[in-house]
Amino acid sequence: MKVFRICEHCNKEYEVLMHMMQGGELVWNFGPCPKCEKRDDVWIKIVEKEFPMQNGPPIPWSLAEKIYEKYTDRYGFDQTLEELGARGGFGWAEVKHLWKGR
Repeated sequence: MKVFRICEHCNKEYEVLMHMMQGGELVWNFGPCPKCEKRDDVWIKIVEKEFPMQNGPPIPWSLAEKIYEKYTDRYGFDQTLEELGARGGFGWAEVKHLWKGR
């Protein structure tokens, strides 16, 4: 997951960095805008990694992981989810077939 801020002063979009502390705690770096140096915590956009779909818009990666579980139940682990994505993703008919378990 990536988190972006949009500076209300200069409209620059930039990624907010996340750091893992020693105890496992996540700390977000909401520093000033790298372009205009002003601090603004108003606009935040969260972007989840996307998975391609054949002949259609991409789906959230988290949904693709659930579909992949059904895929591996049927076809095994010959291809990773990343490899399936690189070959163009799932087809919608394939997803329907996997989801219904037929």
